[in-house]
Amino acid sequence: SVQPTSICDAICKDDGEMLDVSTPERTKFISRIAKLPESKLVPTAKRKLILNFPSKFSGWKISLLQKECEKVGLPKTGTKSSLIERLNGIHPPKLWLQRKNKGKYVPLRHDTCGSAILVALYLHENDLRPDQLDGDGGMSKDDIFKKTEEIKVSKEELSAQTTGTYAYDGWSTMAPLLQNSDPALVVRVKGGRYKLTRSGDFCGYNIAQVMHKWSHQHNTCRCGKNTEDM
Repeated sequence: SVQPTSICDAICKDDGEMLDVSTPERTKFISRIAKLPESKLVPTAKRKLILNFPSKFSGWKISLLQKECEKVGLPKTGTKSSLIERLNGIHPPKLWLQRKNKGKYVPLRHDTCGSAILVALYLHENDLRPDQLDGDGGMSKDDIFKKTEEIKVSKEELSAQTTGTYAYDGWSTMAPLLQNSDPALVVRVKGGRYKLTRSGDFCGYNIAQVMHKWSHQHNTCRCGKNTEDM
């Protein structure tokens, strides 16, 4: 089994910094992360802050931090410490940001219903052999519902939900995915089924691929696949 000190070394190895395990706060942190699988032992922003990792953003003014967040596609609201934590963390995929900056529709985050639909379609199409693509009829609405429930990318379900007086239908996020934004992300084909678009750098398949990796970086996709092999 992995020992706590080696876990912390694994978290810090990219920065070449060794831990002083006698520090009470770090000792407490070590005991908490000792149970984590090694696949999750990455130097996230929160862990870097706990372990006193230096940040190149520490001396920046809040206005510069906000501009940098906007530049890389991150929310620019919040305190200085939250902005720094955000910048030290996971950034949106460059392809997602490039499409967004061109004024074309993309799901706002990695964990929306729109993201879940794209990832579901991507996983379906990625499982096909090249010679099966032309004959693939796409996924039905029910197929997509089942797949999104399986992978749990979105915090919300696609089916209509009511919270108090507020009703939300996650399937409504399919509409902007179908918008002809040159290219659309999804196309509706014969039989009311759906497929990812394949034409152009910013097509649905390419965007769905980076959305899938993005959701894995946040540990929100339960597809069980290794994104490095896809």
